[in-house]
Amino acid sequence: MADYVLELPLMAITASVNTTGLSTDANQLLEIAELQDINTELNTISAKALQVKVDGVLTDVEVDTITPANTVRVPVEVYSASGPINITTGDVNMQLSDTGLNPDIVKIGNGTNRLDINASNEALVHDADALTKLTSLDGKDFATETKLEAVRLLLASIAGEDFATQTTLAALLTELQLKADLTDTQPVNIQNASLPVTGTFWQTTQPVSGPLTDTQLRATAVPVSGPLTDTQLRATPVPISGTVTATPPAQAGSFDEDATVSTTPETFTAPAGAFACFIEADDTNTTNIRVKMGATASTTSGIQFQAGRSEFYQGGSNISYCTESGTGKLSVQWFTR
Repeated sequence: MADYVLELPLMAITASVNTTGLSTDANQLLEIAELQDINTELNTISAKALQVKVDGVLTDVEVDTITPANTVRVPVEVYSASGPINITTGDVNMQLSDTGLNPDIVKIGNGTNRLDINASNEALVHDADALTKLTSLDGKDFATETKLEAVRLLLASIAGEDFATQTTLAALLTELQLKADLTDTQPVNIQNASLPVTGTFWQTTQPVSGPLTDTQLRATAVPVSGPLTDTQLRATPVPISGTVTATPPAQAGSFDEDATVSTTPETFTAPAGAFACFIEADDTNTTNIRVKMGATASTTSGIQFQAGRSEFYQGGSNISYCTESGTGKLSVQWFTR
């Protein structure tokens, strides 16, 4: 804890003048001279500020309104009968007691009216709205003796009823068991009439054996117009006996070759009657060739023919082709009828 010392400024100076052996006039002159010297001394003394010793260092007491952090205040300690009173930052802790010889008394009010407590230690309050509602309920007849008697008689009449005795429950159980026994013939109530259901029941789908006629198979006859093929007339083909001679059509061919295939797409035009072709990339090619049928080939799209690759294709459409880079050689053998 810091050590504080309060130093008070000089308030008065008492002068003593020795006038032994002097005449009255001389004494007065000497006193006047001494007083003038004292006045001169006082004029040279500046007013001294109030100081406190903080941690052994004398410090002037100062209030700085511009920079409050620089303010130096005089410390004050508050004591009670039992010792110092603890004052925390921004708060003063105080405790009241209503016991002992001198209990503390606190009045609660709004400056005009005050809260009172009666002899039964009850706070005396006045709520006008609640008082009005309670007054309106005061005349209500919530439970007169007549109404209570009527309720008592009703309860007494209900008390005599046999809602579920052991005998009643046993009879009900027997009835339910009889209803649940499906081995006996059970009556079926249809429009308030009891109709016993007996006899033999058949499944929904019945097996059918044949052969059946067209009339049996169809609800209405289906008209047939012709001529019809053998497949339409028969469920199974009819074998044909005898010698059958088949003469295949005459076949021919043509050949196309391009030894300077470049990256620009070109086309081999299919000859009339072409039904197949054989395509071959020359085995000396140093680049791949792209091939398409029915579309235009490009350097990145089409069937890729590496050097020496050959393929046989069914079909007689035109062939588009080009290289991926540089030049190459491509040959086509056409098959026609």
